[in-house]
Amino acid sequence: MKKRISKMDNYFERNRIIRNAQNYRYNFIDYLYYQGERYKKIPRCDGWYMVTWYWIGFGFFPILIFFFPKIILICNKLMLWIHPLIVTFAVPVLLLALPPTLWCKFRYSEERMAAIKHHYRKSTWAHSFPLWFIIFIPLLPMGFTIYFVLRNGYSQ
Repeated sequence: MKKRISKMDNYFERNRIIRNAQNYRYNFIDYLYYQGERYKKIPRCDGWYMVTWYWIGFGFFPILIFFFPKIILICNKLMLWIHPLIVTFAVPVLLLALPPTLWCKFRYSEERMAAIKHHYRKSTWAHSFPLWFIIFIPLLPMGFTIYFVLRNGYSQ
């Protein structure tokens, strides 16, 4: 009899947690984070990696088209004051990795990750696309940006 009561208590406790859970809004970045966490068994693939990959593809590279000459001038000015090796490695890390790292650090708490997993577990989109396709999508704007930069002579 005690086992049956504890099961009921456990059942009611789980339902209480579900009822009192926060109502989160889910967006495409949450979906990417979920897909990365879903394929976490594959080396170098987790939620942070997917968010960073899409930030580089859809955020950094298209911005690079417009600001490439200014970035070069800023780096040249920084090299007068700071050692060139530090500028060469620090500027790309700050521009590429810092925004998605801060995003993942502050947005994805344990409760939010559990809510995202619960939300997308039963979603029809959760298993629609294979991992290679999801990783391939940001290569398109990257390739276009590199083509545009080389065609306009920014590489000189």
